[in-house]
Amino acid sequence: MMNTRIINLTEPFVAEEIEKILETYPFHPYQQVFAHPELRQKLMAHVLSRIPNQYAVVKTPESCHIAMEKIHASIALQLDVKAAIHQGIRQLFELNADWAVGHIPSPDEPSYAASSWFG
Repeated sequence: MMNTRIINLTEPFVAEEIEKILETYPFHPYQQVFAHPELRQKLMAHVLSRIPNQYAVVKTPESCHIAMEKIHASIALQLDVKAAIHQGIRQLFELNADWAVGHIPSPDEPSYAASSWFG
């Protein structure tokens, strides 16, 4: 019996777009908040639940790599992904604002300054 696996072809594309878009947001507080793995995962789930996803059934790791290279997002999908990412960033940031206050340093805190990181 051959071992087959279903893979989401859209997920790597969305992950890459999240990276690109987060780079356009201020480091403090957005990039710091979404550097947290749980919030990054929630952002990914938010986006993937709002767009059509493409899947492939693969039999070998090599065919998995080949299938992922074949995804071509239409302009409409690219725009939908970007809109969903921005919406998710706003919503998740608002929902987690209280958590963020306690977990990321403020820019005016001494521990935030790079000079204090090295002693």
